[in-house]
Amino acid sequence: MKLIQSIQSVTVGVNLDLALHPVEAGLVSINNQKYASGSLIDKLLRADMKPSSFQCSAPLVIPTSMMSREEKERIEFSINSGLHKILRSSLRSWKPAVKAYSQSKINFLISYYSDLRFLIAAAEFFYKLKSMNYPVCCPKVYPIEKKRCLIKQTYNPEYVLQYGHMTLNDIEFDERGGIYIFTGANGGGKTLFAKSVAVCQALFQLGLYVPAEYAEMSPRSEILLHFQQHDGSIIKSRFMDECEHMSSVMKAADKYSMVLCDEAFSGTNANEAVAIASEVIKAMSAKGCQGIFITHMHELSSLPQEINTFEGCVSCLDNLTVMVDEESGKRLYKIVRESPDKTSRAVDIAKRYGLDYESLMSGFDS
Repeated sequence: MKLIQSIQSVTVGVNLDLALHPVEAGLVSINNQKYASGSLIDKLLRADMKPSSFQCSAPLVIPTSMMSREEKERIEFSINSGLHKILRSSLRSWKPAVKAYSQSKINFLISYYSDLRFLIAAAEFFYKLKSMNYPVCCPKVYPIEKKRCLIKQTYNPEYVLQYGHMTLNDIEFDERGGIYIFTGANGGGKTLFAKSVAVCQALFQLGLYVPAEYAEMSPRSEILLHFQQHDGSIIKSRFMDECEHMSSVMKAADKYSMVLCDEAFSGTNANEAVAIASEVIKAMSAKGCQGIFITHMHELSSLPQEINTFEGCVSCLDNLTVMVDEESGKRLYKIVRESPDKTSRAVDIAKRYGLDYESLMSGFDS
């Protein structure tokens, strides 16, 4: 810009024909000084009698009245094309400087590239859920010390996107229920509900919206999961694998952890499983964790009365269960905060697959 703004005049070379008409013109130089009229009167008025290369031999005039339109266009074209050719090389020399300046101003965005991609993908994810008429919300944030978790009308977005429908449910951890013993009918949606809570907490801690109608949440030091899995080792049994994993979960747990367990210790007999699970839940309470312990062992549903009066109890226990139509046994997929009916209703599922006595004996001729 400084180079262009410093241009005060240009020197033009003009070729004439025999009639002294301009036929060709070219740019001789670009100057940072203006030309001055060269008559004696002009010199006297300027009080400048010194010879100068920028002093014309005749007074300066506006040439429009002395030239035809064609001649004027030739002069203008020669000047403009000459300026273009000369300045183009200068502009090219500016390219590295402009590039360096641009990079110095936008390079910081490169470090956020992955974050920006993640946020764009998250926005598309939530827009898709909203287009399916499922709620998403921005949670109200509480300090970690409050251990606040109130989520209304939540669901598992992965399940919704795959199957298109899921019953919405509420969850709240409070003084009366920091840890929930979650029992109820098999196939009632217990595992899916626990995963919904975990997804809400994870998305919240990523600074994103959550799949719910309304939420009040505190961050957690850890989201610890114990879901059924076995690495297929022929050395360790499923029960040993569960014990090892649960041990690592409990070592990591503290009073700000959220712990979600699904059917823990189902790899051993019922009496042993109840005894071990009771000890784990008691430790969860004493550590002050919050979470959900899903189990098919209905004996654990009586733990709230036992552990809530325990001297070392920090997180109180309560029960969650799945509502079932009493007459038909149909799962309603609604989660309620109350004691279960002491039956997993596994017989209903067995009958559905023909594992009741009548179905198994059908067609058998002794």
